[in-house]
Amino acid sequence: MKSFLFLILFTSSVHLIHAQSIRGIIIDTDKQGILSVTIRLFNEDSVFVKGTVTDINGSYAINNISAGEYIISCSSVGYIPKYVHINIG
Repeated sequence: MKSFLFLILFTSSVHLIHAQSIRGIIIDTDKQGILSVTIRLFNEDSVFVKGTVTDINGSYAINNISAGEYIISCSSVGYIPKYVHINIG
């Protein structure tokens, strides 16, 4: 199985005072974007919050996220699932 490499970017939303966005890129070991990777965001109690899939470039965005601690998971057929703990503040 292959491994994911991924980058997470946090951005503040201009339109919503207390909401944040997570943006990132999922790439393979050859630094090529991976299409259709499932990205899920869970709260600190492991309850699903939001999700999305990557585009043809491996890019994704999850918008309107409240401050707090989360776990991001990414999974796709043929790849080892990856989990990352993040704090959005």
